[in-house]
Amino acid sequence: MHPPLDSADAVVKDRRDAVLTNQPSSVLGRLALGQVWRQPLPALGWSDRLLVRGINVFSRRQIRAVHGLENLTGTPDPMVVALNHSIRRETVLVIGLLVFLRGGRLIHIWSNWVFNMVPGLAWMLRRAGTMAVVAKPPRIKLLNRLKDFYVKPQSALDQARNHLVAGRTVGVFPEGSLSPDPRRLLSGHIGMARLSLMTGVPVVPVGIRFPDADLDMPIPESAIMEVHVGAPLRPPAITGPRPGPAVAREWHAAVMTRIAELSGRSWEARAKGRDRHVPAAEA
Repeated sequence: MHPPLDSADAVVKDRRDAVLTNQPSSVLGRLALGQVWRQPLPALGWSDRLLVRGINVFSRRQIRAVHGLENLTGTPDPMVVALNHSIRRETVLVIGLLVFLRGGRLIHIWSNWVFNMVPGLAWMLRRAGTMAVVAKPPRIKLLNRLKDFYVKPQSALDQARNHLVAGRTVGVFPEGSLSPDPRRLLSGHIGMARLSLMTGVPVVPVGIRFPDADLDMPIPESAIMEVHVGAPLRPPAITGPRPGPAVAREWHAAVMTRIAELSGRSWEARAKGRDRHVPAAEA
């Protein structure tokens, strides 16, 4: 017997079980293996097509459905794709699937620079157009001497902004850390909101659900996923090159509230001493 749900948990369960009021009706089921190998990917060269198809041979096993795909494919580049982040596999499988469904148009995400030293993985990250950033110092201190070979002098925010200004789409996990809690999202960081406000590009919120997950247990890496894509959110206009903290926090809250709805969880603003989890760039 599970203990009775408190009021907040009951809301989460209702969100998981109910059809979202703003959810588009279109649903793409699990990819067929033939579709993975035959669907055109005109935005990619042959080696990158092979990489994306290979990723989706695996994604089709763990991603059951995509809801509201037209909100992604019908929104022109550039945009900020903002997703919740519960397991490490999302970084490859969900992003790889969305790139596939966009005809091969990349979604540029941040990754820990240390991964660029791993043979094979480094090649995949370069082909995916990821942005190498410093998440935290590596355990082997000697590796810090090699950091400048892999990390650009620009800040992570400036790298992402440059992509958006050039017309390329950026993907962000605004929680900033892995959050395996099946009931609640982390409060997150406002970098995603600042990016959207500074460039004026819309945010496409994406909620990743785990319909078979136990509400009383952390979400396991092997959990089946459903991807819910919401309608693009247009940022308010700002005066000056950068938004003030209050404006950024308000826009961040609006986006996170929508991601919470799409992912079937609750969300609240940061409370002191909370949200200390594994950095998302480690995923």
